[in-house]
Amino acid sequence: MGGSDEAESICAGALRGVEELATKRLVLRRPMPADANAITAQANNAEVSRWLARMPHPYNRAHADTWIATVNAPQASECAFVITLAATGEIVGACGCGQMEDFDLPQLGYWIGQEHWGNGYATEAAHALIDHVFTASPCAVIGAGCRVANAASRRVIEKCGFQYAGLDMIESRFDGAVVPIFAFRLTRRTWQGLKSWAAA
Repeated sequence: MGGSDEAESICAGALRGVEELATKRLVLRRPMPADANAITAQANNAEVSRWLARMPHPYNRAHADTWIATVNAPQASECAFVITLAATGEIVGACGCGQMEDFDLPQLGYWIGQEHWGNGYATEAAHALIDHVFTASPCAVIGAGCRVANAASRRVIEKCGFQYAGLDMIESRFDGAVVPIFAFRLTRRTWQGLKSWAAA
């Protein structure tokens, strides 16, 4: 595997200039330095980081500062948002889409703080992000993955219309090892069909 420059420029570039996406209950906005403490409070939880390939544990303020600076850099290969509650502005998680090392397709990613699990926020945020990628760019396919034991994340991915694409392996910062994941893909054609069916 290996990321392509074309995929990187198509999907990350389409999102890079967007500051905010809104849904019925959520506002997805670009992370700011002032968000570091709130991000750390939600992310410094083994029950969150164990399922994410790139999130270290323990997760401290320096990790949050680095992540915010990285995703806001002009040359960033992905674009990320903090997920906030529209009613209060509270940060409940984060999501993003872009090129990751070792993957051919731009990858959708997301996480929600444990205290906010079970509210459907991940699915709602992912829908908004996917809609924007396919609306604002010519991106043809998006990838996604989850740890094989993460049934909740698999449900989110499947609710977004992704199709199972096989078993893959990825390096986990939490485990310090290469771990198996289920790989999924969502094509523009499938997304268009789902949108038209929902409208009908």
